[in-house]
Amino acid sequence: MKKASFLLNSLFFLSLALGLFSCETRKPENQQPEPQVFSPEAEATPSVTTDTSATLNSEKPIQEETAPEPTPRKLPSREELKKITPSQEAKRALSADAMKAYRMKPEAFGAYMQTRIPYYRGKGDLKAQNDVVKIEINAEEMRIETAKGSQIFPMK
Repeated sequence: MKKASFLLNSLFFLSLALGLFSCETRKPENQQPEPQVFSPEAEATPSVTTDTSATLNSEKPIQEETAPEPTPRKLPSREELKKITPSQEAKRALSADAMKAYRMKPEAFGAYMQTRIPYYRGKGDLKAQNDVVKIEINAEEMRIETAKGSQIFPMK
């Protein structure tokens, strides 16, 4: 019994060693793709055939018009990237106000948001949503949806 298991285990390890050895000694195939060569002269100068009847009928010779190359745009500086726009500030404030709904009761949160109407007036369309509240602000109204219901306040 011990002899059979020993032979079986040694056969397994021998086949495993041969498999690893054969993978290690295998050489990769040397098939490198053929590089494509781009020649802009060949494509930039298409053959132009001139019709003799067309040149007789037209007074001006046919000219190829080239579009002016667009100027590259300048990258913004670090100060410009760090600058916070008023709309970004309003979105951040609305997000912070929406987080206050976790600490307040829905009625108290509605009263608090009613006091924030002058701040959000004229800031554009804003939206904020989390697990407790959904706030939508546009030019006409502020809509607050909570688990207790929906409240709408005019933005006047």
